[in-house]
Order: sequence, then structure tokens, then C-alpha cells
Amino acid sequence: MKKVFGQSLSAKIIGLLAIILFLSFISTSFVIKELLKDEVIEQWKDHNLKLVNLYSQMFDINDPQKLIDQIAEENNLAYALFIDSNLTAVAHSNPDRIGITLDDEGSKAAAQGGQKYADFFHYSVTDSLVLDILIPLYKEDKLIGALNIGLPVDTETVDSILKESLSKITMSFIVVMILSIVFLVFFIRSLLISPIKSLTSKINKLADYDLSADVSNNQVAFTKRKDELGEAWNSLEKMRCNFIDLIEDIARSSEEVQKSSLLLASSSHQTAAGAGEIEKIMQDIAVGAKKQAEDTEVGTLQLSELGEYIEKDQQCVRELNLATDHVYQLKEEGSVSLKELMQSSSQSISATHEVNQIILTTNESAEKIELASKMIGNIANQTNLLALNAAIEAARAGEAGKGFAVVADEIRKLAEQSNGFTNEIANIISELTSKTEHAVNTMQEVNQIISLQTHSVETVSNKFIGIAEAIDKMQGVIQNLNASSSQMKDKKEDIIEIFQDLSAISEENAACTEVASTTIEGQVSAIESVADSSDQLARLSEEIKGFIIKFKH
Repeated sequence: MKKVFGQSLSAKIIGLLAIILFLSFISTSFVIKELLKDEVIEQWKDHNLKLVNLYSQMFDINDPQKLIDQIAEENNLAYALFIDSNLTAVAHSNPDRIGITLDDEGSKAAAQGGQKYADFFHYSVTDSLVLDILIPLYKEDKLIGALNIGLPVDTETVDSILKESLSKITMSFIVVMILSIVFLVFFIRSLLISPIKSLTSKINKLADYDLSADVSNNQVAFTKRKDELGEAWNSLEKMRCNFIDLIEDIARSSEEVQKSSLLLASSSHQTAAGAGEIEKIMQDIAVGAKKQAEDTEVGTLQLSELGEYIEKDQQCVRELNLATDHVYQLKEEGSVSLKELMQSSSQSISATHEVNQIILTTNESAEKIELASKMIGNIANQTNLLALNAAIEAARAGEAGKGFAVVADEIRKLAEQSNGFTNEIANIISELTSKTEHAVNTMQEVNQIISLQTHSVETVSNKFIGIAEAIDKMQGVIQNLNASSSQMKDKKEDIIEIFQDLSAISEENAACTEVASTTIEGQVSAIESVADSSDQLARLSEEIKGFIIKFKH
């Protein structure tokens, strides 16, 4: 079954339809069988009713036994009899039953009510199912009784008729079912399976980079469908067209990018070569300038480096400020969460104590019930003993003490039942006591665990307090560091201003040459990077073309 339903969609649908039709056939056959059975039995009943009615017209009131014997000889009957209006069997196919009085519903309806009667019942004499038919008899328009005939039900004949009818119906239904399956298979293949296969084929073409259009008649018909398959087909076709437009746009853009990147790479290489020559000239100029103001240049460079370090230091201090603020915020959130945890631990301890107290109270109540049960048992034993004594005394009293002996015996039984109940109570109390003791031990373990948890929470709280103090101290240190950094920056500016005043001319020349050399060097590096990027962009364009070639459209 799994192998069949694990194949194509058409096989699954056909198998499901076959199962549905088969189940419909089974249920319909059962219903038809019951209906046919009722109809056959009803027709057989009507036929026999007409036969008995015919016999009633031949009835001779002067010699009823003669007709009864004739009917019994000509037919295979369970019985035949004539009932008078007093419900007495005047004539009977079984002579031993002549003179019996009948009181069943059918006899009364026909012999006294003048109504025809026919129904099935189980005839105890022959131990078989019988169709009981009664026809009222009249003489000069006066009801004189009824003709009663019992026909044994021939189940074999009924079953044979039913079997033959069901065979014809079954063959007809099988033919209709086969034709229905053939029609449904054709219908499903033409309206569902074929479009799905075409849709799958189109999707597979897209998966294989094939975006070419399909202009067959079937494909055109699918695009005109208004159902979900038609919408899916049109959406897939729209996606194919969008893919084609997108690939064409990418191809065009890739060609333009490739051309631009080649031009840019060529220009970049030429510019880099020219900038390299200028860089050499500026380096020669810078050497002369450095010889004129070597000391001032060295001082300026060192101060510049110091300024960079100060700037980096300030940046690090700013980042440290942000990190410290974040740590302080997390510390505050952790403190709030820790307080909530401590409150929850306190509530858990309180609830645990209450549960423990309830269990102890329950245990004490159980012990009291056990004590009361023992007292009831003692009273029952005493009552049993008194009942035994009373029975002995009643036995001594003889006849006069019999009533008292009965009462004493009942008291003894009640005492024994009381003993039984006290024993059951004792067992229940014992089990309850054992469970409460186990619960008390468990609650003690829970208390220990909660105590450890509370201690751990307090330890964590102390750690949080220490962390908070450390963070507060760290903030003070960072504030001092901010102030020192600001002062260093101010002092650096003052020193640079002094150096600029001492060697204004030589510093200006050195600065110009250094700035020009540095700028040109940066330009050369940037141009080389642009050239490398242009080459890489050209390679990427070639790769994109290779990807685009895979698509067929």
C-alpha cells in the first residue's frame, strides 16, 4: 500500500478514488441486501396471504376438519386450524391440539375483530420460524371465527433469491465503478495531472537555466485557465520574463562596468606613474628643507606623534567612559534582579514553612484518628464479647431467649464489621502516616536546599556590592584620567606654538614639503588601489558574463 501511494500524484488520487468507491460499494451492498430481504419477505407474505384467503372461500362450517386436513395434505404447513369466535380451536391439523383456547393478538384480531392478520413468530412446537396468517370467516355476514395457517419460513429460498439479486446488482455496480474510475482517471489526467506535469517540466527548465519561451498549444491553453493552476502557470511565466529582463539588464551593466573598469585601470596606471615621479622630486626638496631645520623638524615630528598619542588616549578614555556607563547600567539591572531573586527566595521559604506546618498538622490529625480507631476497635471487641455472653445466656433461657439470641447475633456481626472497618482505617492511617513522614523529610531537604540557595544569593549580593564599589572607584579614576588627558592636550598645544615661533620659516618649508610628499604618497597609494580595484572589477564582470551565458533565452 505504501509503495503504491508513494508513487505519482495520479496513482495516489486513483488509489484513493478506488478505495472510496469500494467502501461505497460495501456499504451500499449491505443496505440493498437488507432492503431486498425485507421486500422478498413482504412479497412472500402477500402471496401466502392470498393463498390462505382463497382457502377461506372454500371453508365449510359444517365440516371444518375436512378442509383443514385437505390444506395440511396439499401444503407443507407447520399447522392449520379453525378458531371460533370464542378463540377455541374447533379443527386442527394436529388432533391433540383440538379444543385449546388461544389468546394471542392475531387470534383476537381475526376471530373476534374481523381483521386479517399476518406476522412472523417462533413456533415452539416445531422450534422454527413461522408465518402466522389468519383470515376472518363469515356466515351470512356474521363473524363465526378465523382460518389460521402457519407456514414455515423457507430461509434457503429467501437467501437464494437474495443471492441472485445481489449478484446482478454487484455486477452492475462493478461495471459502473470501473466506468467511473476510467472517467475520473481521464478527467483527472486531462484537467489536473497533465497541467501539473507541464508546470513541473517548466520549473525543471528554469532549474536548468533554460528561460526560453514555450509556445505549444497546451502551454497557451494553460495560460488561459482561471483556476489555481492557471494562476501558478501565469506567475511562473511572469517570473521567467522577469528573470530574462533582469539577466539582460545585468549583462548590459556588466559590459558597461567592464569597459569603464578597463579605462579606469589604464588611467590609474598612468596617473600612478606620473605621481611617482613627482614624489621623487618632492622627496629631493624635502631633503634640502630637512637639512636647514633638522632640529625643529625633529621636535615637530615628536610633538606630532605625541599629539596623535594624546588623541588616541582621549579616544580610548571616551570608549572607556562608555564601557563604564554600560557596566554601571548592567550593575544596576543586576542589583534589581538580585533583589527580586532574594524576595522570591524569601517567599519560597515562607511557603515551604507553611506546607511543612500543614503536613505536620495532617500527621497529628492522622495519629488522633488512629487513636480513635483503636478505641472503636476496643469497643467493638467488648461489644463482641458482650454479644457472645448474651448468646450464651439466651441459649440457657431456651425458647424464651431465642429472640434475644437473634439480637445478640446481629450485635456480634456488627461488632465484627466494626473490627473490619477499624482495621481498614488503621491501614489507611498507617499509609497516610508513612506518606506524611516522607513528605516531612522531603520538605526538610527542600528547606536545606532553599537555605543553601539563600546563602548563595546573599554571597552574590555581597559580590555585587563589591563590584558596585569597584565601579564607583573606577569612575573616579577615569574622571581624573579625563582631566589629565585634557591638560596634556593643552600643554602639547602650548609647546607646538613655542616651536612654531622659534623656527617659523624653516618649519613652514619643512611642513610644506612634508605635506606635499605625504599627499602625493597617499595619492599614489590611492591610485594604485583604484587600479587594483579596476582590475578586480573587470574580472568580476567576466565572471558575471560566464554566469549569464548559462541561461538560455
